[in-house]
Parts: sequence; structure tokens; C-alpha cells
Amino acid sequence: MKKLTLLLLSFVVMMACRREGPPGPPGPAGPGAKFTILDVTVQPSDWQPFGNPEETDFQYYASFGAPEITQQVFNNSLVIGYFIDNGVAFILPNTINQGDYITEFSMIHAVGVIDFIVKDSDLETEPPNYPIDFRVYIVDGSARVNGMEDWSMEEIEEYHEKMMAE
Repeated sequence: MKKLTLLLLSFVVMMACRREGPPGPPGPAGPGAKFTILDVTVQPSDWQPFGNPEETDFQYYASFGAPEITQQVFNNSLVIGYFIDNGVAFILPNTINQGDYITEFSMIHAVGVIDFIVKDSDLETEPPNYPIDFRVYIVDGSARVNGMEDWSMEEIEEYHEKMMAE
């Protein structure tokens, strides 16, 4: 009987420990997201060669001024680029299979500048002969959420809309 009472008492204590009280009041609102979205169209005449043809690192780049990327932004913010093709966004860097070779699109940034890069795997890179749209998101570091660097463009836009609504 003692063991049964002790077992029953233990069960009651364990169940009591699992109960949660009523939810507390909501906490203060966090900082709103500070986003900057840059849409850039690279024209065929914007591409400049980098290196020498048939060298392994030969590529073309298109450089654009980006005063939005200050030293503070460079040190503390998330900058993500996308290649836009027929209404579909591809995060950079990204590769496109051309059949016999692969074209890689990428982006680099520094204080005040963004460069878009194109390079072919067959070492015969030619600059694109059509306009290419890119989109760059600059997310203020104070608005950063863990894992944000892996978000899709749609997730970033949803987060941006949510923060703007608050």
C-alpha cells in the first residue's frame, strides 16, 4: 500500500510539473526591419572583361555604384543578390547549364559598389548580349533573424511586408 501511495503521489507531482500557466502579456515590439531593395538591369555594354581570354579565371563583370552600402551596412547587414529570369528569381551565386558548358552568375559587394559577374566553364566566356535583371536585398543587421541568409526571395519579401505593416 505504501508503494502504491508513493507511486500515485509521484504521478500527481509529475503531472503538476507539466502544467503551464496562462500566457503572459505580449512583449514589446522588436525593431522593424530596415530593408533596401535595389533593382539593377545590366545592359550588354555594361560588361567589362576581367583577366585574359582562355585563362581559368577569365570572366566579365558589371560594376554599379551602391551608395546604400555604407561601411556600417557592409559591417553589419545582410546583402543578398538574385538573378531574375522570366519572372523567376535565382539566388546568387547560381549556375545555368548551357549544354556543353555551365555559366555562373555571381555578385560581390564592397562599400559603395556592387559587381555582377558572369563566367563560363569552357573558358570561352562571352558577355551576355541581352539585358539581365538583378535584385539586391540589403537587410539591416538589427533586423536579422537566425537563418535569414538561407531564406528565399519570397520569404524575405513576406518578412519585409510584415515589418512594414507593423
